[in-house]
Amino acid sequence: MNKEKYLDVVLNFLCDESGIDNNASSFDEKVSLWRKLVNERDVKDIPDDVLDAEDKFLRSQLFNKKLTNGEELKPVNELMDIDIKHGDKICLWKGDITSIYCDAIVNSGNSSMLGCFIPECKCIDNCIHSFSGIRLRKKCNVIMNNSELKVSDVLITRAYNLPCDFIIHTVGPEINGDLTNDDKEALKNTYINILDCAKNNLVKTLVFCCISTGENKFPKNEACKIAVDTVNEYLDVNDKFFSKIIFDVFTDEDFDIYEECLTK
Repeated sequence: MNKEKYLDVVLNFLCDESGIDNNASSFDEKVSLWRKLVNERDVKDIPDDVLDAEDKFLRSQLFNKKLTNGEELKPVNELMDIDIKHGDKICLWKGDITSIYCDAIVNSGNSSMLGCFIPECKCIDNCIHSFSGIRLRKKCNVIMNNSELKVSDVLITRAYNLPCDFIIHTVGPEINGDLTNDDKEALKNTYINILDCAKNNLVKTLVFCCISTGENKFPKNEACKIAVDTVNEYLDVNDKFFSKIIFDVFTDEDFDIYEECLTK
């Protein structure tokens, strides 16, 4: 059975469940409809054969992605021809966080930990939950048990159909108005808690997203400085536990901000 047939199994179930007709004809239309339906879908029972079909579809999709080996990324000392503290372990990379081989990636999500329910939203929470698969939302629902994760707290899960091993989920501070010292401290604690979680779970290669700088509106320059300073301070006493700490950015603007911060 090819990947489109596996996708058809999932789509037929989701469409029947939602009471809609499957009018998608091309493969791309089917992928778009699948993502819309899984994004909107509440956590409820689903047959194992449907989950297995989605697993096979998503894993076959990895062959269509340009995958990056996190261990092979050049550290900033080599990439930028500089010599900074921990620059032999810190990396700066612009790429799709769902396409990197590593031990763990960071997901900046919402307090429910169930992912983004907005159809085909481009936020990192939506992308990670979509391409990990329905199993991730199911697992997070079991762990959370109708509770909520507090700002700066973390939760670690398997990555299911992503090329990494684990996902470390967190809730970053949300900025409503002027940036305060409490906001800065909350973001710093978020990074510390993630690093502690990674260390305690023997994660050697860790990929950070730009926590709180999207929908949570944390100023990018200040968030970058907190991220870089906190990682450096943590490595001062925990250097032996990590082989690579990777800052993953999505835009050229973010890359430039991190590059400037690191070279300072």
